[in-house]
Amino acid sequence: MFEFQTDVGNASSRTDGGSVGSGRLHVVYTNLESLKGFSEREGELRDSDPDHGRWEEQLEMEGE
Repeated sequence: MFEFQTDVGNASSRTDGGSVGSGRLHVVYTNLESLKGFSEREGELRDSDPDHGRWEEQLEMEGE
């Protein structure tokens, strides 16, 4: 596994491989760990109630 930075955030990656039929399979998994300029809400700023999939509604309300 290795970690790297992009213009938008910090990411990690790992590779995996195996055999499929008569050939080899190579897979690269990537994950965006965090976005630059968008820190997590902590302490009093953090909403303690789960959103249960209502994030789109919340985004619309914040945009108004």
